[in-house]
Amino acid sequence: MLTNDRPGHVRVRLAAATDEVHNALHHHPVLGALLSADLERATYLAILVAYQRFFSAVETRRAELRAYPELNLGAPIAALDDDLRESGWRPCRDPLHASWLEDDAAVLGALYVLHGAGFGGRVLAGHVARSQPGLPRRFLQTGPSRATWRTLTDALDTVDGGRYPSLETGAQRTFAHLAEEVSHQATAIAPPRSL
Repeated sequence: MLTNDRPGHVRVRLAAATDEVHNALHHHPVLGALLSADLERATYLAILVAYQRFFSAVETRRAELRAYPELNLGAPIAALDDDLRESGWRPCRDPLHASWLEDDAAVLGALYVLHGAGFGGRVLAGHVARSQPGLPRRFLQTGPSRATWRTLTDALDTVDGGRYPSLETGAQRTFAHLAEEVSHQATAIAPPRSL
């Protein structure tokens, strides 16, 4: 049974439940290129396109369900759009649907994953700057503000036992679907040797 008598308890439990799928994303062959000195422009653009489509899909679903407006993904989506425009790539508007997010708890799980990605993005920005200094990095540098992260962790603390399974499933599926979208865009945009 889930009890919320300790702040952070739900986040700790969620981090443990998603550890395997989270680590799989860290070892994704395309995303791993962000840490490489040989990062290719096409691979980087494929990653940005995948993230732009994915964040936009989750944001659309969040809005449809009227869930957590204070945790919207507007800032990272705007940064992705700017990076793609500056790279000469027209931001993709071909819709991706986040139908795996069935309710507000699942959306909160997705927001936990996507806002949390901003912390790692700041580290990745340094690697990209060294390997490809001319590439824009606004998205990687735009992590969640302290206020946003605090709002998110406070929201997690309100999730009770009945809603927790949906929260966990939403987070796990978000990690898995993000990996699929990155692979899809890398195949569509980047040359095969980049994989």
